Amino acid sequence: MIRLSQNSSLAGKFPANNWTSPIEYFSELPDSIGNLKLLGTLMLGYSQFVGPVPASLGNLTQLTLLHLMHNNFSGHIPSSLSNLVQLTCLDLSSNSFVGEIPDIVNLTQVSFFDLSNNQLAGSIPSHGSRLQNLVLIRLNNNSLSGTKPSWLLSLLLLEYVRLSDNQLSGHIDEFPSKSLQNICLSNNRLQGSIPSSIFELVNLTDLQLDSNNFSGIVEPYMFAKLIKLKNLYLSHNSLSLGNTFKIDSPFPKFSYLSLSACNISAFPSFLRTQDELSYLDLSEKKIDGQIPSWISEIGKDYLSYLNISHNFITKMKQIAWKNIGYLDLRSNLLQGPLLVPPSSLRVILILNKQFTREIIHSLCDIIALDVLDISNNRLSGTIPECIGNFSP
Repeated sequence: MIRLSQNSSLAGKFPANNWTSPIEYFSELPDSIGNLKLLGTLMLGYSQFVGPVPASLGNLTQLTLLHLMHNNFSGHIPSSLSNLVQLTCLDLSSNSFVGEIPDIVNLTQVSFFDLSNNQLAGSIPSHGSRLQNLVLIRLNNNSLSGTKPSWLLSLLLLEYVRLSDNQLSGHIDEFPSKSLQNICLSNNRLQGSIPSSIFELVNLTDLQLDSNNFSGIVEPYMFAKLIKLKNLYLSHNSLSLGNTFKIDSPFPKFSYLSLSACNISAFPSFLRTQDELSYLDLSEKKIDGQIPSWISEIGKDYLSYLNISHNFITKMKQIAWKNIGYLDLRSNLLQGPLLVPPSSLRVILILNKQFTREIIHSLCDIIALDVLDISNNRLSGTIPECIGNFSP
């Protein structure tokens, strides 16, 4: 086993030939590393290695664990890594690898596969159905394109899949695997309706589909079986959100809920059950009229982030959340004085053109404030001295 992880101050070079001598300097991996044919574990993560990964690494056929993450490796990922048929964990994340993902069909023992945060391009390999032991795959933050291969979400043991921040396109197939817990497909070019099988994934805790081109209607009753779901991101698609909901129906308790730019004209009634919310984004919708009185029950003891900007809201009652830190009310039709905000606020954004001078004085009870934007209103009079007392 060789483990040099998390030594960011190491510098120099590996020995070119004699690996039995003391290792004093590190920088690039030499071809001679391929001579360590009995090596089972190689952990070089979180260091400052540079340059390409030598193809000779593929000679280490006894490797079960290969960690090269968070370095400055560059160039192509060697195709010879497909020889590492004993690998159970491959982590090459957060480097500067380019080119396409090499053939992975022989890595039948791998359960953890992470190539995220590189500069990889091309499509995801189309042949991977033999990876029956795969539990986690991360390919996010690359420049991958093409369609998602059908084998990827059909693996029976797969629990975690993260393909966000790429250029993937096309429709999503159905999800036959019931083991999935975390699905992140955000910031791609995926389209079509959300597969109905997603709403059968009873172990799902995190679903992130935001910033794609998904369309269709999502009804609250569809989530009845997803009782474990905590984080839901559907923002910035072409989705319409239905509002038919029975208060006593089974429904998940969300922690994070992002529905920005979904097609909806009223506050979703299912929010009345969401007393554990800490993050809520309902911005860029068509919500009009007054904020309902029951909204203060949403995440009453937990809500720290609320964004209801860019709507047509006309009235808001007392802000009741004692732990709210970020409040965005910009671009609504709110008018008159704003009631006293809680002292926990650190960011408040209110650009409405209708508020009167009372808003300034109500801010004096805030203990610490990082951002205050109350521009484009109808404020007058003097600025109270308390504005100068805010401290981050």
